[in-house]
Amino acid sequence: MGIGLLPIYRHRGLGTALVRRALHWSWDAGYQRASLTTRPDNARAIHVFQRCGFACTRRTDDGLLEMGCVLSPSRGR
Repeated sequence: MGIGLLPIYRHRGLGTALVRRALHWSWDAGYQRASLTTRPDNARAIHVFQRCGFACTRRTDDGLLEMGCVLSPSRGR
C-alpha cells in the first residue's frame, strides 16, 4: 500500500496526521512495531516519517530505504 498527497494538499500537516493516525490505530490494535519502505530520494516522505518517530534501519536489496518505529501509547498523538 502506498500513501501520498496531491501537491495542493502538501505542507499543511496532513501527511503527518495520516501517519500518526495509522500509528495510533496500530497501537490500539495491539501492534508493538511499525515498519515501512520508501525511495531514498523521497526526502519529503522521509521527513514526515522521521517526525512521526521512524528511523532508518537498512536498505533493501532493491535499493529502498526501510524505516522502523517502536509503538507506544503516545505515538501517533
